[in-house]
Amino acid sequence: IGIEAFMNCTSATSLVLSTNVDYTTIAKGTFENCIALAVINIPTNVIDINDRAFFNCNSAKALNFAGIDNSTVQCKTIGESAFEGCANIAYINIPNTITANGLGARAFYGACSNSSTISNTDAQEYRIGAITIGNKIETIYESTFEGCSRAKYVKIPASVKTIAKNAFNGCDLFVEIVYMSSKENWDTLLSNTVTADNSNTRFVSADFTDYTRKVQNAENKAYVYFNVDKFPSYYNLSKKKADDLQVGTRDDVEYDASKRNQADFVLWFTSSKFE
Repeated sequence: IGIEAFMNCTSATSLVLSTNVDYTTIAKGTFENCIALAVINIPTNVIDINDRAFFNCNSAKALNFAGIDNSTVQCKTIGESAFEGCANIAYINIPNTITANGLGARAFYGACSNSSTISNTDAQEYRIGAITIGNKIETIYESTFEGCSRAKYVKIPASVKTIAKNAFNGCDLFVEIVYMSSKENWDTLLSNTVTADNSNTRFVSADFTDYTRKVQNAENKAYVYFNVDKFPSYYNLSKKKADDLQVGTRDDVEYDASKRNQADFVLWFTSSKFE
C-alpha cells in the first residue's frame, strides 16, 4: 500500500485489509488523519507498519492484530508515530513478533487518552487501559507511550534493556506496572526510566518461581503450590475475600499442613494428595 495512499480520507469509517492481497507493508502515512475509522484491524500478512501509518486516527476504539492469540501474527516493526494521536484506543497489545528495536519513538503517543472511552472504573480483566509490550522488544524509545493518560496497567517484558526519556511521561493513572523480571534488573533500568510513579511496580520472575513453592512429603510425593502471599492482587483476581477462605468458614475449606496460607492451591503434583 503506497505512501499516504488514503491520507485525509476523513469520512471513511471502516477499514478492511485483505489477507488475499500480496502486500507486507503499510507505508508511511497511508491512513493518516482518517479521523472517522472506528476500528483498526491489522491482518496476519502485514510485517511492517511504517511511520505515521495511522497517525491521528482518533476515533478508532480498538487496534487488533489478527493472529495475536494463535501465533500467526507476523508483524515485526511499528514505526515512529504509527498510532500517535489515536486517543480512543482503549488498550494496546503489542505482538511478541515485534523485533528488539522494532517499536518506534512516539509510536503510541497520546493513545489511551480519551476519558470517554476509558473510565477509572473499567475492569483490568477486560484489558481496558492496559499496555502489553511484546517479549522481544529491547528498547522503548523516547515518548513511545507519552500522553497515554488514561492507561492504568503496563506489562514490561524481561527483554527490555532500555527505557528512554519520557517513554511513559504523562501516564499518571498507572495502578500497576508489571515487570517480568527481578527488582535488581528493574533498578538497572531506572536510570533511563519510566517517569510515572513507580511505587506500584510488581516484579514477576520469568520462571514464575517467585510465586510458587515446592513441597515433598515422606512418601516422596511432590506438589507445587501457588503462594498467594507473594501476589497481593490475588484476591482481586479471583474475586474472593480472604476471610471467606479461612479454615472453618466453609465446609469445603480444610486445613492443609503443606500450605503457608490456607488460600494457597496446588499447581502441579506427582500424584494426587487425596489418594
